[in-house]
Amino acid sequence: MKLLSAEHVDLRPPRWSALAWLTTCAIRRAWELERGATRTVPTDSQALEQALIAAGGRVPGVDDIVLQRIRLDLVEQIPERPRRFLLRLALGYSYREIAHTENATYTTTNKQIARAKQILRGLEKTKEEDDACPTEPYAPEPRC
Repeated sequence: MKLLSAEHVDLRPPRWSALAWLTTCAIRRAWELERGATRTVPTDSQALEQALIAAGGRVPGVDDIVLQRIRLDLVEQIPERPRRFLLRLALGYSYREIAHTENATYTTTNKQIARAKQILRGLEKTKEEDDACPTEPYAPEPRC
């Protein structure tokens, strides 16, 4: 139906423009279907953990699970948009695929991922500082 209603397509013999138009549409549709069939994006932390386990090929130990949980808690603190970009990158999407699925430019994708990584580094640094200097309510003050 789109072919019949397309004004720029010449349907008179030899019909080369119609064939080219149909080929282009078929290829684009195949790409869309392939992209949708091969990429599923887990958005919750449990689904992301399952994807990490599947990618690693081994069942993680208790310590690994605790570290993953801590990292996921930090990732959850990143604002939504940069987090989406970062999670897609972690799932193996290329920057161009991320840009296409997010309807953003390549530059915007690069900036959002850089922003997410910067926020995550800051959160990890804060977490390390908090872990290094635990405060106990009844501990005596350290002498410096």
